[in-house]
Amino acid sequence: MGRKKLVKSENLVEGSKFLVRAGYSYWTLGYILSESGAKKLIDAMPLKKLIPVDEFLPILSDTHPEYVK
Repeated sequence: MGRKKLVKSENLVEGSKFLVRAGYSYWTLGYILSESGAKKLIDAMPLKKLIPVDEFLPILSDTHPEYVK
């Protein structure tokens, strides 16, 4: 697990001292996904898009600074 955090602050996951809801990041090295998060990735058909994972994941999670819904 690792990344370069590109935002100043992030919210901790309730009940955890270490897990956060990740904001905009680069250099993604590993992921923890819920079943619904994995489905969202698959439903977005990533193999049909040419976009780096470090841009794709923030777009899907609405944390990309230029593509927030």
